[in-house]
Amino acid sequence: MATLDAWGEAGQKYKIHEETLAFFRQQKERGARPYPELSVEEAREANLQTSLFYAGDTEFKGSIKEFTVPSVHCPGKAVFTHRDEGPLILPILISGKKEGVAVSVYKDSICPLTAPVLVYFHGGGMVVGSRQAYDVTCKLIARDTPCIVVNTEYRLAPEHRFPAQFKDVECVTRWVCMNKALIGANNSSRVGVGGDSAGGNLAASVCHQVNVDFQVLVYPMTDHTCSQPSFSEFATTPGLNQSMIQWFQDLHFTSPEEVKDPRYSPLLHKDFSRLPPAIFVIAELDPLRDCGYAYRDKLSSAGVTTDCITLQGAPHAFFHMPGNYEVNCRLSYEAVTRFIRKFSH
Repeated sequence: MATLDAWGEAGQKYKIHEETLAFFRQQKERGARPYPELSVEEAREANLQTSLFYAGDTEFKGSIKEFTVPSVHCPGKAVFTHRDEGPLILPILISGKKEGVAVSVYKDSICPLTAPVLVYFHGGGMVVGSRQAYDVTCKLIARDTPCIVVNTEYRLAPEHRFPAQFKDVECVTRWVCMNKALIGANNSSRVGVGGDSAGGNLAASVCHQVNVDFQVLVYPMTDHTCSQPSFSEFATTPGLNQSMIQWFQDLHFTSPEEVKDPRYSPLLHKDFSRLPPAIFVIAELDPLRDCGYAYRDKLSSAGVTTDCITLQGAPHAFFHMPGNYEVNCRLSYEAVTRFIRKFSH
C-alpha cells in the first residue's frame, strides 16, 4: 500500500505522482484499513477523519448559510441559519429524521450579485462522505471563481437505498433554480451542478432531469456495470478498487438490474443532445477513468461542449484533499474555476 510495488503492473506502466505515493505511505502509517474491512459506521468515520486530515485549510472571507431544503421525500420547512467563518461541524444526514435536505451555501465577500451558482454533491460511493469533508473544497471554488457554492447533504445508503440520493439532489437543484435570491444570487445568475465520484454520478444524472447551465464532473461514476478497461486495470490497486466498488454497490443496490438504470449509469442514456457544457476532471490511476472518458465522448458526439483535464499519476479521490495533493488540486481547481467563469455569462 505504501510503496510503488503495491501498484503492481500499473506502477510499471505509469509514473505515479509523489503526492500519490506520499498519501498511501502515510495512510499505512496511520493504520488505515480498506472500507470492506470496516462496518459502515467505521467507514464513515474513517472517511471523515481522512478527509479532514488531508484537506488542509484556506482563507475564506465570506458567509456560509445553512439551509434545509423542503422535499416531498423529506417533508419540512425551508429554514436557514448563518455562521461566520469557522470550523464546519455538521451531522451526516443518514437517518431521515432531519426534515428536508440540508445544504451549506458559501458566498465569498467579493462575489458579484450576478455570480453563478454551483450545486455540489460530495463523493463517497453514496455510502460515506458528508458536507463537512468538503468544506475546504467548497471554500476554494467559491473564493477563486468567485461563485456561490451549495454543498449538499443527500441521504446515504444502506439506510436509504437507490434512488433516494437521486431524488434528493434533483430536489435541491430545482429548489436552487427557483430560489436564487434567497441564497444570495440574482435571478439572472446561471446555475450548474458538480460533484466527484458518486457525486459526479449524481451531477451527471440530474442534468438529464433538470435544465441547468453547466456541469462539473470530477472522476464521475457513469457506468455501474464497470465494463470499461480501467476497472480491470486498477482492480487491485491501492485506494478505490474493484473490492471497494463492490462493497459500495452491495450496500446501495436492492436489485442487480439497477446497475443498468440510466440514473445510476448515465452512460446508458439514449439522448445526450440537450445536456449543458461539461468539464471532466479525470484521475489517471483510477478505475473510473475510462467511464469518465466514455461519458465525455458521448456528450461530444452529441454536440455538447466539453473540456477535460487528466491529472497524471493521480488516484481516485484526490480532489477534496488539497492539503496533500497540492499540485494536482491546484491544476484541477484552476481548470474548474476557468470553466465556470466561461459559462457563467
